[in-house]
Amino acid sequence: MCFCKSYWRIFFERCFFLFVFFCFFFLVTRRPPRSTQSRSSAASDVYKRQAQTIIGQRNDSVSHSLIRHQLGFDIRPGYIVSTHSFLQGDNARQKKIDQSLSFHFKYAFRFSKESNLGRLFPHTYQGIGVSYHTFFSPAELGNPVSVYAFQGSRIAQLSPRLSLDYEWNFGASFGWKKYDELSNPQNVLIGSKINAYINLGFLLNWQVHRYWKLTAGVDLTHFSNGNTHYPNGGLNVIGGRIGIVRTLGVDELPGGVTPGRLFIKPHVSYDLVIYGATRKRGLIGDDVSSMIPGSFGVAGINFAPMYNCLLYTSDAADHLLCGDLGGRRVL
Repeated sequence: MCFCKSYWRIFFERCFFLFVFFCFFFLVTRRPPRSTQSRSSAASDVYKRQAQTIIGQRNDSVSHSLIRHQLGFDIRPGYIVSTHSFLQGDNARQKKIDQSLSFHFKYAFRFSKESNLGRLFPHTYQGIGVSYHTFFSPAELGNPVSVYAFQGSRIAQLSPRLSLDYEWNFGASFGWKKYDELSNPQNVLIGSKINAYINLGFLLNWQVHRYWKLTAGVDLTHFSNGNTHYPNGGLNVIGGRIGIVRTLGVDELPGGVTPGRLFIKPHVSYDLVIYGATRKRGLIGDDVSSMIPGSFGVAGINFAPMYNCLLYTSDAADHLLCGDLGGRRVL
């Protein structure tokens, strides 16, 4: 019976991670609307004469005038997915643990639509956030605080002021009440005081004012330590979110784009990732589980050469190319 419960818990966690990965992969690699292709030799000549790197004819240095800052506040209630008897009532309070609530304060920046990067990625924002979580069981789970990086962008424009967006969060959460054989023996979900925080959300973004936005949507959250400590059942939350965003300084009106030229010269860039971690393992046999003494290291390297070329453009860049080439959209 113990083996079956452990198997289904691991199966659920793997499915959750796969779901988050494929959603993130789809959103990041989603191509903006393609331009209508033209094989005009005149357009090709214009491109050859004016082609240059993504930096363009202007120096797109990260200056204050080319960056828009914003502050946001979210409230996120949630339902804790019951993956273990501890959450179903086998705990010190003898009550179900199935509710969560978190408060998020976030700072983000995005590139102005006056910049080249802003014209290529007009709706993308990124930043850092701090959040406070409660699961209404502070004695056994604690009330952790998370610090994370986040990034979001638009999926679809529903109306001039309403859009469907996505946002992912990734960081660390601190202040958990971990498993302890004497003081907290029933909490087999959290085995360390510091755990990873992973979140993926889909939200409606309503531009109510030039400087103000209201957001509302749903999200998925996962807390675990990646098997660096045991036990590591993890905590999964399905929830909703509502928030407000204030843009600081001068901002563009919805849909506003500053005219200008934008071309990309084909080139090769390289991406190198080196990673490492430590991990513990358990052994299950004859309905008896035991820990393998010590821990072992995990390391890897990833090298990816990438060819960069103007295969597609954003809506803003489409408009710019149309203006430059007499109304014809080209690749």
